[in-house]
Amino acid sequence: MLINEHCPELHTHFKAHEFSTSTFASKWFLTLFCSVFQKDLSIRILDIFFVEGSKVIFRVGLGMV
Repeated sequence: MLINEHCPELHTHFKAHEFSTSTFASKWFLTLFCSVFQKDLSIRILDIFFVEGSKVIFRVGLGMV
């Protein structure tokens, strides 16, 4: 939804090719968490990720903004 709001042409292109942003965004967020946050917090985020699923990654990422 954020790509649609901020880059509508890119969103249209992704939709035309049936490309899901979750294929790259969740990996990017995980890398960001591991390199930016303290080790304990990164581990906690990954624990919640394994229990709750990928939505947690995006929620934490949006909470950082």
